[in-house]
Amino acid sequence: MTKFALRAGRVGVVASLIVLLLYVSEHLRHVNSTIAVLALTVTVLAAALIWGWLEALAAALVAGLGVDYYLLPPHGLNLERPEHAVALAAFVMT
Repeated sequence: MTKFALRAGRVGVVASLIVLLLYVSEHLRHVNSTIAVLALTVTVLAAALIWGWLEALAAALVAGLGVDYYLLPPHGLNLERPEHAVALAAFVMT
């Protein structure tokens, strides 16, 4: 197995985990957005510690866009709003 294929598999795993966390936080009523964002941040940090920067960057981008789309009102991609751009920047800087 090549190094590229291994990293691509890891990116897929961490992106799938982020999507699963977003799905669960969107469909469970007792999970608020703060808890969801904290869980996503811990997932990004774990990806960075375990696998490295490329996997963490992919997780941060997926998590930031997912938070913007699902958790921040109004729902949908609204990166032109300052608070949405700050949320994406916070995940990438993590």
